[in-house]
Amino acid sequence: MLANSVKTLGYTIPCGLDQLSSAIPNSKYTCAAHNQTCTVECSSGYVTSEGEASVEYRCEGDVWTPNRKLCLEYDIPFTTSALYTTYSTVDQVALSCLQDFREITERNKDLFQKTITDYCGDLGINAGGLKIENITSISLSFQITNTILITFYEESVDVREVCLDYITLIFLNVPSLLMPYSRLNCTSGLSDVTKVSASHGSPSYSCNNRTYLVNRTSQVYCVPCAPGMYIVSSQCVPCPESHYQPLPGQLTCEPCTENRTVVESDTNCTEIVDDENDFNYGKSQVGPTGLTETEIIVIAANDILLSSGA
Repeated sequence: MLANSVKTLGYTIPCGLDQLSSAIPNSKYTCAAHNQTCTVECSSGYVTSEGEASVEYRCEGDVWTPNRKLCLEYDIPFTTSALYTTYSTVDQVALSCLQDFREITERNKDLFQKTITDYCGDLGINAGGLKIENITSISLSFQITNTILITFYEESVDVREVCLDYITLIFLNVPSLLMPYSRLNCTSGLSDVTKVSASHGSPSYSCNNRTYLVNRTSQVYCVPCAPGMYIVSSQCVPCPESHYQPLPGQLTCEPCTENRTVVESDTNCTEIVDDENDFNYGKSQVGPTGLTETEIIVIAANDILLSSGA
């Protein structure tokens, strides 16, 4: 976050349960100590801009502290993990077999993706939202290792890890799993291929261009910028001067022009009240006698009543 991104905390809320409830939608609250302390809990699927599921507010000096923290709808991050599968070129030095191995791998890339999807599906895990980004193969001595980069778009982060754990666990026990290699045409002759091992790395996280990554208490979220801000290079930036943004997760702010002014921590644009014009309007109602039109009417009415009484 940038240093001046404190605006994400929003504006102050006057003390009172109605004000607290209306100021923070997508939440519920519970209070104690004569309603001087309240805990606002975000609804399921929502967190604050800092990844908090709940915030405690205290009534101090006629306002709730801290300043308002909106509950924002979050997305689950994309995760990209590396699956490593190692094979042995039994009869030839691996380097001499690498070209044929890579060609077979490339032809079977879609099959690899379907295989991982199907096996994870056997566990009840929806791996349909996964994509193999690329596969690279390197050789060392009599072994070739595939690095399969997989991006997951669905299911929770923990479930995605279970999917990869399962693939590595059964890799050696299921002969056909990720094994399209029977014999390789190596530059020095033919070679049989056997499996050696499988493992996977830790995931890296990413968000779409309207959200930024928040990691809090082992939970990872993609959170939109709060109203009054917009996102630039995965950071929330306050709206420029004379601009506002009433919605979360926006890429720009709206201009506030034509006798209007930005209010409520850059989340609203309202008309300017011209006190001077109001004052002049009041003065224009005073006639040459120094009395207002209303005063003249009242005096005239009294004169009529006095005359009729006489």
